[in-house]
Amino acid sequence: MQPIIIDGCFCWLHIQPDSLGGDTAVLLCPGIRSDALTGYRSFRLLADAMAAAGYPTLRLQYPDTGNSAGLSSTEHWEAWQHSIHRAADWLRDRCGVQHIVLCGLRFGAMLAAAVSAQRSDVAGLILLAPILRGRTYIRQLIIEANLPSIPGKDGFVIGEIALSAETVRRISQAELRHMLPPRGCQVAIYAQSPSPALSECVQQWCTRGV
Repeated sequence: MQPIIIDGCFCWLHIQPDSLGGDTAVLLCPGIRSDALTGYRSFRLLADAMAAAGYPTLRLQYPDTGNSAGLSSTEHWEAWQHSIHRAADWLRDRCGVQHIVLCGLRFGAMLAAAVSAQRSDVAGLILLAPILRGRTYIRQLIIEANLPSIPGKDGFVIGEIALSAETVRRISQAELRHMLPPRGCQVAIYAQSPSPALSECVQQWCTRGV
């Protein structure tokens, strides 16, 4: 493991010396809050396994989370996606790869899917217990923050993260089924339980070449 800083975001790079020269790297996108904590050790073991299999693997910590720097703006939804883009670009430049596999947990899976829809170099997408609807996730965060109702014009604070009203609005509008990965992208989804929303997402993606 090597500590890496990318635009103020703290990352761990897992790499084997003989894995350089391959054409694919893996970027791990964690969940936030409790999901980041409970998934930390599993992501470290997964990164070790990916690296041992020959794939340079980067574990990202988003702005305003973990050991990463804070945001210069107050809009997290776009900033977190931008940090994934920058990490993917770093992997391509530093490891000499052509393709990226994005692997995300919970809200990180939704972010990974959103980023995949904006890139042509994402060859694979691994979604672990993905958030399907942003508005449902916002309600979960509100319960975790012990707030009485939907936040007002100032957003709300949960732990170390202050979500602005604009961030809450953007996340609430997000749905996994609307985030179309590149045509030909291979996707694996590991869900805790089947649901009509997930089935609809899979069907839509498959009919459009994923």
